[in-house]
Amino acid sequence: MMSPLQSKAGDDGWSMALALDLPGKGGWNTCAPYAKELYSRITRAGGEAYLIVFDWQDDRRMSDRHAFVVYRDAKGRYWGMDQRMNKPVWLAGKNPSEWAAFFSRTAVTEVRTAYTNPANHGQYADLSRSPKNVVYVPCAANGTVSVASR
Repeated sequence: MMSPLQSKAGDDGWSMALALDLPGKGGWNTCAPYAKELYSRITRAGGEAYLIVFDWQDDRRMSDRHAFVVYRDAKGRYWGMDQRMNKPVWLAGKNPSEWAAFFSRTAVTEVRTAYTNPANHGQYADLSRSPKNVVYVPCAANGTVSVASR
């Protein structure tokens, strides 16, 4: 099922980000396994994606590290997703530092890492480019889909 925000069939980043079988989905302190797997799935589908890890600090001087994924859709827009979100959020900016600042609800003190596959630059995720053992599997009554291996 295509999201209203997807621009054409085969633009699968949105549905991949909503997959319920991603490790760490919905958990606290599970951003790293979630982000690694979502990043891997999107890049295997030929999409431009970034695994971004940043340090943050809030007004009370509490600090921590967080990981999230940014992916590109067929219209060239960038979307961010982490394990606690219900759906991807559109991101302003053109680089990992700007995306982290826009994505975070607290002050970003340092972007630690931002991985990407240069071969996928300018591309959107399309499951038809993934290994053949990856298929859509309905996961919820609300129409969201997941990606699973056979």
